[in-house]
Amino acid sequence: MKPRAKRIVLRSPREFAVEQVTVPEPGPHEALVRVCKVGVCGSDMELYRQFHIGEIKLEGPHVIGHECMGVVEAVGDGADRGLV
Repeated sequence: MKPRAKRIVLRSPREFAVEQVTVPEPGPHEALVRVCKVGVCGSDMELYRQFHIGEIKLEGPHVIGHECMGVVEAVGDGADRGLV
C-alpha cells in the first residue's frame, strides 16, 4: 500500500478543501520533499480572494503557496544529493 498524505486545495474563491493524495515516488533527477512550512504571499491571497491574478484566472482547484521548506525524504536515480 502506498503512503498517503494530505494537501489543502483552493476550490473556488475563499473555499479550501483537504484532500487525501498518494505520495509519489521521485523520478530520475527528482527529490521527494516532505513540506513542513509554507509561506503565503500577496499573489496567493489574491487567488484566495478573487480566484485570479490580473488576466490569469484559475480553471480549477489549485494548491497555493510556493515559498516552502521541508525535509528531503527520497531522491530518484541520478539526483545530485549535494543540491537537494
